[in-house]
Amino acid sequence: MTKELLTESEVEAGNERTQYPGKPILFDAARAHREGLVTYQEDGSLIIQPELIGESEPKVIPPERQKPGVEVVTMMDVAEPLSRVTRPPVLPEGSPLRIQFEKSIENLRTQLGSVADEVPKAQYPTLPDVFNEEYLLYLALRREDYQRGRFESDYGNYLFDPQTGFIYKISPKHIHRLALVTSNSHILRDSEKTMTWLDVRHVFDNATIAVAGVSVGGSIVEAISRDVRPGRMILGDPDHNAVTNLNRLERATVNDVVGTRAQREDPKNPWENYRPGKAASLARQCHLVDPYEEIHVYDAIDVTNRGEFLRGVDVVFEEVHTMEEKYNLREEARRQRTTLIMMSDFGLMPSAEIADFRRYPNRSLALGIPDKELKEALDRVGGGGPIAFWNFVEKLCGPNFRTGACGEVIVGDKGEQTTGGLAQLGGVAAMTSGGVASYLTAMKLLDYPLPARIEANLENFRYNVKWDSIE
Repeated sequence: MTKELLTESEVEAGNERTQYPGKPILFDAARAHREGLVTYQEDGSLIIQPELIGESEPKVIPPERQKPGVEVVTMMDVAEPLSRVTRPPVLPEGSPLRIQFEKSIENLRTQLGSVADEVPKAQYPTLPDVFNEEYLLYLALRREDYQRGRFESDYGNYLFDPQTGFIYKISPKHIHRLALVTSNSHILRDSEKTMTWLDVRHVFDNATIAVAGVSVGGSIVEAISRDVRPGRMILGDPDHNAVTNLNRLERATVNDVVGTRAQREDPKNPWENYRPGKAASLARQCHLVDPYEEIHVYDAIDVTNRGEFLRGVDVVFEEVHTMEEKYNLREEARRQRTTLIMMSDFGLMPSAEIADFRRYPNRSLALGIPDKELKEALDRVGGGGPIAFWNFVEKLCGPNFRTGACGEVIVGDKGEQTTGGLAQLGGVAAMTSGGVASYLTAMKLLDYPLPARIEANLENFRYNVKWDSIE
């Protein structure tokens, strides 16, 4: 795909990490129409030129594989709740969101010419004011398109999903992402309650969240996307999807467990593409919700890229499987003064370990445990069997995981087992962990002090919270 046809967000990314197998392709509708790269036949079939989607020949997409209504219903779905707002957010002159609206509105008025005079300009700079102006201009543009017999307008962008062959017509970035956070309102606020909704959105839109390990980490990504909707996420996992992961992989299905027969039999495709990677699979699912989000994908995190993985990150969630990498990520996070959080779903006790190296750059890697002691415990894991392994886990997470359902079955070796690893409940524990992770992320971005450990014991409905003793 030529750089000129990429959307603004993709040009800004400019990083090979943002490209991954099966990534949905986003491109500007107006440019594609103007340059003849997307055309329509009389029966409504769409012809897309190969340079847009990385294929060797033009692709014909029949009407049953087109979903142009996303753009239309997005505008309708935002208009309805905004029409009932009694205390709307104000968009000051020069604010990023207002500038995006003004640029889009100016473009629509230019396309419409004298027809645009029928739509009055917004007099008061609130969110409903500018949205309603754009919405009315959009409706006028659609009327013009229908009168001229055009299938689609030059408004918004196309999104092509190479895995399914579906193509979508979606609203511009400022409208689409607004639709994804409209219901959130002004619930997440700073401690002084002085930040406006727009201020909070500016913080979240410019945040970078990293998740290392996307099994339970998938629930974390899902929850953060729903509640915070950051502008940039970094996902890392060396593993592929397995059917046994589907109890806790958000939105994953059997479709994500294995590739196609063509991939398996094509010698040009490596075997890994036949078993989709967890990070790439999750990124694709995220991009089908928010194609404007910048997502970087790592198929491994090790000494060669650990520093790069954490560079510029506001919060990193450490959910990797290897104990050595857990230690190494903490060391690197402390070196870069990055807040590191680990969510653990111990059966019926989801827990969070928060190492706020940004606020406490000299604190130990684990709560209350000297680094030397933690390293010695790590060194014993290799040949020490289950006792050494659970001893290291206790250094990281405290001793309470040894009690309760998970501890009795896996650690205490009591009762029947169907897994040799950590027992995990995808609904009770993994999704609860995701919700807690999302709230911790929001609070950290809004500069709240965070506790060092949170244990949500669902067996006895109690919370256990500990704070760093560092002043």
